[in-house]
Amino acid sequence: MVIAAKKTSQVITHMTIAFAIAYAMTGSVMFSGLAIIIEPVINAPVAPLPRKSVGGHPRGSEIGSRTLYAHCR
Repeated sequence: MVIAAKKTSQVITHMTIAFAIAYAMTGSVMFSGLAIIIEPVINAPVAPLPRKSVGGHPRGSEIGSRTLYAHCR
């Protein structure tokens, strides 16, 4: 249930930001509505690309802020 709420929140946030930016740039509600439809279509196939590029790293899944900056403590 928590995962579904988190995903729903992410989708709503992305759509709201896409609408707001498109509306601020164009002033068109129609274009902004189109942006909230196009944004997830582009985001879905592109989102895994950064994870794939990190996957080729020798430490792969260990990469994260805690691992990278553990020596700073």
